[in-house]
This record gives sequence, C-alpha cells and structure tokens, in this order.
Amino acid sequence: MAHSRSGGFAIQLALDDPSRYSHVVILGTGSLLPLQTEAQVGRYEAVQARVDKEMAEKEPTVEDARKLLQADTFNHSLISDEDVALRHRSMIGRNFKAHQDRQSHEAPAAPAGASAPAKPLWERLADLKMPLLMMFGREDRAHAGERAELLKKQQPQLNLHIVNACKHMVHWDAFDDLMRLGVPFLKS
Repeated sequence: MAHSRSGGFAIQLALDDPSRYSHVVILGTGSLLPLQTEAQVGRYEAVQARVDKEMAEKEPTVEDARKLLQADTFNHSLISDEDVALRHRSMIGRNFKAHQDRQSHEAPAAPAGASAPAKPLWERLADLKMPLLMMFGREDRAHAGERAELLKKQQPQLNLHIVNACKHMVHWDAFDDLMRLGVPFLKS
C-alpha cells in the first residue's frame, strides 16, 4: 500500500519483482495519472518545484504542518492537534535536512545519445502481474479527479475509484471507502 509520491516506487518495485507482491494499493499518487494537456504538465511541474523550494528554505513550524494537512484533507474536522504534532515532527530535524539536500542537487543530465525515457508508469499499470486497487480524491490538487477519469477511460480494466469529498489524504477523507474496497480486495 502506497500513498502519494511513494506510489510510483511501489509500482516500479511490483513491475521489477512481481514475485514479492500479492496485491498493490495506490492512494492519491498523481504521478500515476496521465496529464491532460501540455499546459497542465508545465504548470504542475512549476508549482511542485516552487513548493519544494519554499519548503527547503526554513524548517517548518507547527502552523506550517497544520496548513499542509488542511490543504491535503477535505474534512478538516479529521485533523487533531496530535496529528499536526506528528506531521510536524516528521517535517523537521533530519527529515528537513534530507529535503534540503534533495533540493540542492540537480537531477543528473541524460548522457549524450541516451535513448528516450521508458513509457511513463501510468502506461505500464496493465503490465502488473498482481491485482491493483487505485483510489483518488476528486478534489485532490492538480486535477487528480479529472485525470483519474481520463485514466479509467484509457484503461477501463483498472480497479480505479474516484472518491467525492476527498482530497490527497484518501486514507483519512475516505477511510470507510478504503475499508469497504480494500479489505475484500486484499482478501481476494
């Protein structure tokens, strides 16, 4: 089970060594969705780069952690002070330093004469050898709901669900849906 950015790693691992995994559950991984237009591609990448850069400038405060949770959660009443404190602890110290280090390193340039990159992971989802369950919040950022609908049209065999009144924290906003869909899926 993988959420957000970890979903791409989970899919890659499952493609590389399918014997190690019986099922894959993906929650809110926007990188596994097709982009609708080139304008969206540029805008999404620019926003993500700006946010990552800003988050590396100063260690986040408790209020920063609260704002991030509120941006990622549709139902703000689910956010407790304990959740904010836990998120804050995971955003500071060595984790903040690691984020700064990642931001200070540019991605390596492709060697001269290198071949075109492989197909994007969202185009390889049908290659998985194990069952896949995907859930996305309709109100998640970067048009995730619309892009999930596009993926479902392109690959109708996917077990893909778009949840209303749900943002990026699918496992919070749609916990009941996750249990209703996920438990039988994992038991299958």
